[in-house]
Amino acid sequence: MIALPERDRGAAVQPTSFLLHLALAAVAIAQPFYSVTGTTLNFFVAWRTSGPEFAAWILLIYVVPPLLTYLVVWLGFRLHRRLGLALAFIVFSSYIWLAVTGLFRQLARQAPYIPISDGIVGVALPTLAFGLAWLLLSKPGLRGAVRLLGMMTIAFPALMLFRGYELGVIQLSKVPPPPTIDMAGRPNIVFIVFDELPLTTILDGEGTIDKEKFPNFHHFAQNSTWFADARSVSGETETAVPAILAGRLRKNVPPTYAIHPQNIFYTLGASYNVLDLQIITDLNPFAQSGDNPDSSFTERTRRIARDIAIIYGHTAALPSFVAELPPIDRQHNRFGEDVATSPHGIPHHQRFMAALSGAQQPFLAVYHNIYPHNAWHRYPSGKPYQLSLWGDYISLDRKITRLGVDDARVMHDYQAHLLQSMHADKLLGEAIARLKATGAYDNSMIAVVADHGVSLWPGEWPRRPNVSHRPDISAIPLLVKLPGQTDARVALDEVKTIDVYPTILDHLGLPQPADLQGTSLLNAIRTAVPAATVTATTHRADPTLKRRIQWFGTGTSSADLYGFGEFRNYIGHPVSAFKSTLMPDAAAQILGPNGVRRTAVPDSARIDVRLSGGKQDGETRNILVALDDRFCGAARTTDLEVNDEANTFTLLLAEECLGSVRKHELRVFVVDAFGQLAEIPVDKISADRVVTEISTMIGGLKAPEVSRQQRMTLSELRESGIDVPEMLTNGGELAGPWGEFAVTQNRLEWVLDFYSVSENACTTLLLGVNRVPGVARIAISSDSKDEMAAPAPPDKIKQSCSDASQGFVRIIISDRSGANKPPARQVSSGEVIEAVAQVVSALKQSGIRANGRTELKTLRDAGVAVPGVLVEKNRLSLPWGEVGIQKEGRRWVIDLYSVPNAVCTAVLLGINDVPAVAKAATTEASKDETNIPISADFAAQNCRHPRADVVRIITTE
Repeated sequence: MIALPERDRGAAVQPTSFLLHLALAAVAIAQPFYSVTGTTLNFFVAWRTSGPEFAAWILLIYVVPPLLTYLVVWLGFRLHRRLGLALAFIVFSSYIWLAVTGLFRQLARQAPYIPISDGIVGVALPTLAFGLAWLLLSKPGLRGAVRLLGMMTIAFPALMLFRGYELGVIQLSKVPPPPTIDMAGRPNIVFIVFDELPLTTILDGEGTIDKEKFPNFHHFAQNSTWFADARSVSGETETAVPAILAGRLRKNVPPTYAIHPQNIFYTLGASYNVLDLQIITDLNPFAQSGDNPDSSFTERTRRIARDIAIIYGHTAALPSFVAELPPIDRQHNRFGEDVATSPHGIPHHQRFMAALSGAQQPFLAVYHNIYPHNAWHRYPSGKPYQLSLWGDYISLDRKITRLGVDDARVMHDYQAHLLQSMHADKLLGEAIARLKATGAYDNSMIAVVADHGVSLWPGEWPRRPNVSHRPDISAIPLLVKLPGQTDARVALDEVKTIDVYPTILDHLGLPQPADLQGTSLLNAIRTAVPAATVTATTHRADPTLKRRIQWFGTGTSSADLYGFGEFRNYIGHPVSAFKSTLMPDAAAQILGPNGVRRTAVPDSARIDVRLSGGKQDGETRNILVALDDRFCGAARTTDLEVNDEANTFTLLLAEECLGSVRKHELRVFVVDAFGQLAEIPVDKISADRVVTEISTMIGGLKAPEVSRQQRMTLSELRESGIDVPEMLTNGGELAGPWGEFAVTQNRLEWVLDFYSVSENACTTLLLGVNRVPGVARIAISSDSKDEMAAPAPPDKIKQSCSDASQGFVRIIISDRSGANKPPARQVSSGEVIEAVAQVVSALKQSGIRANGRTELKTLRDAGVAVPGVLVEKNRLSLPWGEVGIQKEGRRWVIDLYSVPNAVCTAVLLGINDVPAVAKAATTEASKDETNIPISADFAAQNCRHPRADVVRIITTE
C-alpha cells in the first residue's frame, strides 16, 4: 500500500483533485485522438458529422474519462481510505501508461531504430508508469504542478473546436443564396468518379481504351471525348475529388464546403435536383449530416466509436495486437471499413441506380464509388472472393507502407486490382444503361473520371513511386460527353482534373469565379480528332502498361486473367488430356486463417498453399491447380511465409471454376521446364475417418451435471474427462479438418459445430453420425428451424448439404449412453399439461417471496408438491430437456426447454383451460408473450420446428 503523509491522504479526492484526472486524461486520451484526427479533420468529414456532433465528440473525449475515474476514486475514498488510495494508484498508473506508451510510439515512428516490442509496451512501460504514479501520489508539489497542467489542458478541446470552425466542420454562418440558372432546356450534369484507377489499367497494348477488358469504358467513349493525356492534381482522395468538383487545388485541408465554397453543389443546387452520392467529401452545403439513408443514428454512432477504439488500439495496444488492427493511414479516415465491408461499394452503387430511376430532370448527380480501391476482393462480375491469408496487399510492408521486392507478390496484387477495375467497368455500364433507360442520357453532360491512380512496383510506395512510375498516380481516365454528342473524339491536349468544373460552367454559360485554377475544356472538345484516326497513343511505351500486357495479355480468357507464368494457357483444359506422374515424397497443405486445413476441398476461390518435400522443395516452380477434371489456376511458388524458401503460393481460381469450390478436391501439379506434370498429393483427412473419431468422442461425452450455456475449450473438455481426438486439435486448441471446430454445452445437451465443410464432407459426416447413439438432431446452419431429428432420411441429408452455402455442420447430442441405457421414460402431452396445472395452483398458494429461479428443493421446502412428471434425478426436468421455475414480482414463470413440436403445440393449447395462466410464449423475450387464450394458428406457427427452444407459461399476478 502506498504510504502518504497524513495531510496528503485525501489529496487524491480533494475538490481540486479532479484537475489531476483531467490533466492525465487529456494527455493520455484526448491528445492522441486529437493528434490523429485534428490535422485536417478528415475523420469527421468522412463521417459527415454535423457541427453539434463534432463538438459533442470533442468534448466527450475530453471530459467523460476523467469525470468517470474521478467519481470512481471519490467513491472508493467514501467507502474506505485504503480502497480510495488503491483506486487512485490504479487510475493514475493507467493514465500514465497510456501517455508514455503513446509518446514512445511517436518516438519509434520518428526514429525506426528505437525498438518497440510486446515486452517494452507490456512490461517496461507499465513498470515506469507504476513508479511515476507512486511519485504523483507521494509528492504534493508534483500534484500541484499536474493540477496546474489540468487547467491548461482546456486549450486542447478549444483548439480542436476552433479548428473545426476554421475548416468548416462547424458551420455557424448561413450559406449565401446560390445563383439561379435560367438556361432553357438545362442539361443533366452527371459526375461518375472512380477511386484509385490508373489510366494504364484500362488501356490495350496500343495505348487506347481496351474494348475487351473494359467494354463499357470503350462503349461510352464512342459518343464522348476521351482526354488521353488527363492528369490528376493529387494522389489523395480528400484533395483530388474537391479539385474535380470545385476547379481548384487546396492541400492539407478537409474537403468541406467552407474550404471549397464555389463548387458544383453550391452553383447548381438551386436550379437542379441534386443526387448527392459523395463518400469521402462533404461539399454539399444543402445536404443533411450523417452517413447514408440506411444507417441509423445508433449504428452510425457505434461505427464511429469503433473507429475511435481503433485509434486508441494503435496508441496503446501491444505491437502484436496492433499488427492485426486496420491501418489508420490508408482507409479514407473510416478505419474500421475497407472495400470488402464498406457501404460505399455495391450498396452505394445500388443507391445510385435507384436515385437515377426516380430522378426528376434536370438533375445534378455526383457519384463517387470506392472501386477499384483496395481491398481487392471482387471478380469482374462482382462476385466476391475471400482475401488471401497474407492480406489485401500481399506485397505491402505495412510497417513502412512500401511494397516488398518480391515481384511475384506484386503480380498477385496487380491481378486483384485489374479484376476489381473490370468490375468498376461493369458498374459504369450499369449506370449508363440506367441513364438511357430513363431517357436522361441524351440530354446529359457526363464526366467519367478517376480521382487518382495507384502504383504497384517492387520496392516502391503505392502513392509515391519513383519518377519513372509517377504517371501511375497522375494519369487517369477522363471522358466527357456533351448533351447530344454521338461521335467519338480523342483530345490529345494535356489537361487536368481541375478543368472539369470550369467546363461545366462554360457550357452552362455561367461566369467563372476569379479564384478558379482550372480552365474550360470546351475548346479542346471542339478541336478533338475523331477517335477512328487515333490507333495508338504515347501510353503504349509506358512500363506499367507493357508489364500489364505481358502479365495478363490482351483478352478476357481465364488464361489471361487468372494465370501466372508460361503455363497459364493450361487453364480451362481438362486434366485428363495431359500425362502426369506422382511426386509421393512431396505434400501440399491448404492454409486457412487458423493454420493448415486438413482437407483437399477448398472452401473459397482464394487458394493459399504450402508445399514441402520433393524435388521442388525451396525452389521457385511453376504450379497448376485443378478442380474436378479442369485446370483452374496457374501460379509460381514464392516466399510468402518469409522463411527464405519458395515453398508457398497463392492464386485466385478462374471464375468459371467457382461451381466446383466446396465440392471437388484440389489437385496440385508442378510443371518442369519441359512441360512435364508431376502431381503433389494434398494433405487431407478423410471425412470417413472424422466420422469414426467423432463417433468415439460422442460415446465418451458425459451427461452435464449442471445446466448451462458455455463454449468449451480443449483443456476444459479434457479436464472433464472427455477424450478429444487429436485430429480435432491443432496447437493446443480445438480445430476441425476443414476449419474451426467448436464444442458447446447447451443446457443439458452437447453441440458440435464444424465450419468450412465441403459439400461432400457434409454429406459423409451427417450420414455417418445420423445413427450414432446419442445424436438427437443434425443441421446445416445454426438456426434451430433447420434442425433435423436423427436419424434423418439420407435423401434429405444429401439435399440439405447440396443446398448449404455456409459450409456449416451442427451435431446435437442429448443421449450419450447408447443402447445400454434403459429406455427413456415416456411422458404424454396430457401428463405435461396436468402437471403444469398442478404446479401453477401450488405456486399461487405458496409463501415463496424471493424473486429469481427456484430449485426443486426450495419448492418442496415451501410445500409445493411437484408432480413426478417434472422431476428426474432429483432435479426439475422432462425427458426432452430441463424445466425452469422462477418468480418475477407477483407472477410465476415456468419454462419447458427443448420440447418436441407435437408436445409444444399440445401444451400451448392445453394451458388455455388452466386457471391462473395469463400468458405464454416460445421465446424468453417479454415482447413475444401472448395473452391466453392461445389460438391453434399461433401454436402451429410457433411450434413448427422439430423442437421449440422453450415453452414459457406465465401466471396471473
